[in-house]
Amino acid sequence: MYLSRHASHAARQQGFTLLEMIVVLLLVGMISAMLMQGFIYVAGIFSSVERRQQHWQQQTLQRSWLQESVRSLTNGVEGPLAEGHFFNGDEQGFTGLALHGLSYAGGVGRPTRIQWQLVPDEQQGLLLSYREIKLHQSQPNSEDNPWYTVARWAKGEGRFRYFSQGGWHERFSGRPLPDQDNPVLPELIVLNVEAGARSVEIWISTAASSSAYEAPYVSSGTL
Repeated sequence: MYLSRHASHAARQQGFTLLEMIVVLLLVGMISAMLMQGFIYVAGIFSSVERRQQHWQQQTLQRSWLQESVRSLTNGVEGPLAEGHFFNGDEQGFTGLALHGLSYAGGVGRPTRIQWQLVPDEQQGLLLSYREIKLHQSQPNSEDNPWYTVARWAKGEGRFRYFSQGGWHERFSGRPLPDQDNPVLPELIVLNVEAGARSVEIWISTAASSSAYEAPYVSSGTL
């Protein structure tokens, strides 16, 4: 009789009561919930950092393309194919002569006309577009001179501005004045886009110089 009671008491001590099981389940649930919340929080931070990194890399690439393009601008080239081509810009974009376009892959540079344009689109938002036009083309066309979208903002407003001779201009023409001999370039070109968290302001200096202009000669044999 004593052995039977002792065995029963030992068996009860080796098992779990219903209350103990409930407490264990509650603790396991709380720990799991805390771990899950921590995982979701860390995953959210990682995703946010990854998005910002991708956005930063994209902005850096877009900025470098625009800077390279602007810094290759020249205030004219001599030769029959380049006559009458001057820098011309307004708030929506600019056209100018460049020593080479973005499609330049090294070797001998070839002067070309380039265009940058801010294009509002109802479906895609605000687009920053670019294209190249060969000097012998009188009129560009969509087949030979396609537009390439360099940047896009879902919502936003943008404009270009031009700094020259100590002042800012919404429009700028490089055509020489009657008392001038040389075509001119603005000293600075600024792109400003207001788009919330994706707003950008890019300042780019050109190769404008007060020294006498010596234009490279361009003939049909170099195209």
